[in-house]
This record gives sequence, C-alpha cells and structure tokens, in this order.
Amino acid sequence: MKKWKFMGLIVVLMLITSTTIYAVTTLYDAVEVEYDNSSSGTEETDVQGAIDELYGLVGKCPDGYVCEKIPDPLLPEIESHLCNDNVTSECYKKEGTEYIYMGAAGTEGNNWLWYGGHQWRIIKVDTTSNTYTLITSYPVTTIHWQSSILNGPSLEESYVGDWLNNVFVASLPSKVQSRLEKMTYTRNIYNGSSVVSEEISNVKARLLTEAEYTNYGGANTYLDMEDDFLLADIYSSSNVRLVTSNGELYYSSPLYARGVRPIIEVSNLTFTEGGGTLTNPYIASTSKATMVQEMVVGEYVSIPKSDGTSYLARVVKHDQDGTKVILNGLWSSASVFGNSTTFSTNSTIYIEALTNFKTSLDSTYFDRTSRTYNMTQYESGANYANNTTQFTGHIALASVGEMFSGNDIDLSNSSVKTFVDITKIENPTVSSYYWSINAFNSSYVDNVNYNGNLNYSSPTSSYGVRPVWYLSNLTIVGGNGTANDPYRLK
Repeated sequence: MKKWKFMGLIVVLMLITSTTIYAVTTLYDAVEVEYDNSSSGTEETDVQGAIDELYGLVGKCPDGYVCEKIPDPLLPEIESHLCNDNVTSECYKKEGTEYIYMGAAGTEGNNWLWYGGHQWRIIKVDTTSNTYTLITSYPVTTIHWQSSILNGPSLEESYVGDWLNNVFVASLPSKVQSRLEKMTYTRNIYNGSSVVSEEISNVKARLLTEAEYTNYGGANTYLDMEDDFLLADIYSSSNVRLVTSNGELYYSSPLYARGVRPIIEVSNLTFTEGGGTLTNPYIASTSKATMVQEMVVGEYVSIPKSDGTSYLARVVKHDQDGTKVILNGLWSSASVFGNSTTFSTNSTIYIEALTNFKTSLDSTYFDRTSRTYNMTQYESGANYANNTTQFTGHIALASVGEMFSGNDIDLSNSSVKTFVDITKIENPTVSSYYWSINAFNSSYVDNVNYNGNLNYSSPTSSYGVRPVWYLSNLTIVGGNGTANDPYRLK
C-alpha cells in the first residue's frame, strides 16, 4: 500500500520502510491518499491522475484511493481551550469553521506565535482553508499615514500601505512569503454622520479595522497593547482612525507618525514546539541560518561583549553593506543628542554613548568598515522612503521607517511591560523615549516615545540611546534565532 500526502506545490519524496510519501499542495483541503498497488496503470500515471482530480474536484476522493483529511496541527489545543459560559477569556470562540481568540490585555494568553522573524498574536484560525490570521504583538515601525487624506490616496497607496508591501512583506523570508494568502477585508470611511464601506482585495499585509478591533474584544484585550497604533479606517476628510494607548478608538491627523502593526494571513503552518505563551510561544519554524547573512529580518542574535557577557540584538535588514542589527533595548544610560540637530561623529550622543557602546563590543563581532545610514530630515507628513542625506560611520541610531524603529521594546521607566518579555530587553527601564538619527527640522530631533508615537524634541533633551550597526558575516554556531535562544556567533 502506498500513501500520498497532498500538502505542497513541490513534490517531496520521502522513504518510510515500504511506504512512499509524496507531498503536493492542492487548491483545496490537504488530504492523505493511499494508493493500492493492485490498481491498474503505472504508479506515476495514477499519482498524476490523483493530483489532477484533486485540483478539479473539491472534497471528492479520486476513484481507487482512500482519502483522509489532515487535521489542523493546532486544532486539538484550540478545542481544549474553547470559550463557554464559564470561560470567556484566554480561549477560542467557535463561529462556523473559524476559531476566534478571545484574550485579556497584557503578557498573558496562549495565542503567542514566533514565525518568520516576528512575534505574533493569533487572531483566528479557519479550519476549512487551514489559514491563520496573525497580527504582530508590537508596532514594527512608526511612520506617517500620508501628508493628507482629502483627494489623496487609498490606504494601499499611502505611505503606510507602501511600507507594508515594499518593506514589511519584502523583509519576510521567501518561505513565509510563499504561504501568504491574499486577503479581502472591509474598512469604513466616515464623513460626518454617514459611513461608506469599502472592500479591499488582494493584499498580502494590511492593518486591523475598527470593526475587527471591536468584534474581537477591543479595549483591555490582547489587541490593546497600551500603545497608539493605526487602523485601516478613515475617520474624516482630515483624520485617520487609530487605537490609543488606553485602548480607545480615536482619530488623528495623517501628519502624525503612529505605530504600525501588520496583519497577515498564512496557510498550512507547521508548529514544531511551544505552548502559546509569551515566554514559550508556538514556533512555526522556517529554517536555521548558518551564517550571519542568512539570518531572517527580525531574528535575534547574541553579540559578545569585551567583558565576556553579551548584548541581544535583532536583524533590521540585509543590504549591499551587509547585515544591519539594532540593540533590543537601550544603552545603559540616557544621553542628550548634542548642540545641533544634525547627527555626526561630533554629536554628544556619538561621543559619550555610541562610542562607549562600540568599545564595549568584542571587535570580532563588529564590522569596522564605514557604512551609510539614512539621516534624512523627517518632518510632519514626510515620506519614510526619502533618502537624500546619509551619515557615514561605524555605528549610528535607528532611522525612521526602518524595521524596529518604533516602540517594539515597550518603552517605559516601569518594570511592568505589556507586550514584551522584560528579561529580553536591554536596560528596560532607562528611559521612556529614545532618539532617532533623523532631525525633525533645524530646531528639533525625532524620537520615539512610550506610546509608540514619533515626537520631536530639543537636541539638549536627555533620552534613551538605541544603537544600530553592521555585523561581520560570521559563522553561526548555535541557537535558533528566537529571543529565548538567539543565534550565537563563532
């Protein structure tokens, strides 16, 4: 007896004793197919026939085969955490073929997932299509929606929409991109007392809608991370919709930079370990890197210090200069920016903070070639993609619009955090703000605050320092790239 398990577009051959398993994906449900050796025709002909029939017949098992639907890998655990009259939180509400997660705010819950370089919260699971709707547990960046709304672009054409597709999706590993489903969703456009619903189709990353936020629990639930973040809806001809740091629905000018939390829909995930909590999330692994340049954007790496301890950093991007990383937290003390809003090696923050940070690194793990960093002025309504002014040096600060240039580290002077494991954040209570490399204008410098917004302040203010630098392309000798088990370098 031979078996075929239909799960992927590429045929994968595995030998298990006398059984051959082929893996193929259909457009429909995954099925396991047993092939009877006594069946007429050659094996290749019969296998291809089964594939052809599965593409053409939804839910119908091909003649001569025994078919069994493969269950969702997380389904048993979901069904063991169903909501009922007595359990209304940290559980899944079943609606038809969908299981919708209902959970409280904070670091509790059992819907945490590590996948593709990011920590996600599972919003819902559809067992018919075997798809997972996910939202990042933190704001990945902080940027302006657009310079205006009136007679302006749709969300997908805005700065945020452009960032979601051309920065965020593009940064995901190819194996994750291949599993992204094209989503269709409905957002509201308000105009005084009237509301127009607009259906958006064929997007691979998007923002949460007001209706989803409300229907899935709203304030004081896991979607309320006590940070400002943008929604997909338009509130008026001059304002966009957002969730505030106290969980309320509000509105804001598109000129103000707010947190961005991408939503994706992924099919056919395979969970390898974990329990769904913040400190032990489900892990849907892709592959492990063996060299620095193979690391996935968002993965964690342990950077040895000269004193034998280490820093925790995350991958920001790979470019022609190499692999850029950012400290997963702040330098040990706050610093003024300097006497000028223009970042340079003469800036106080460079002399007194970044230079000391660089000295604390083991030089083996630091690319000592000068690199370029985008320090273009970022005023109200500016496009994150503007790149007209660069700083050249060994180390710098986060640039607006890059990955992890928002409040992904849950800034505050408090030891109480909402969406991060405080033990994985460097110096988590040093400051409620950190400097960016970008000037706002000739008088002020941009900085990220504890609400996830982009502010601007006098360069003589004292805020947190979050270094960014390039790694040498070294060999990875251990770890899996998660915060709990970061990559270790040779």
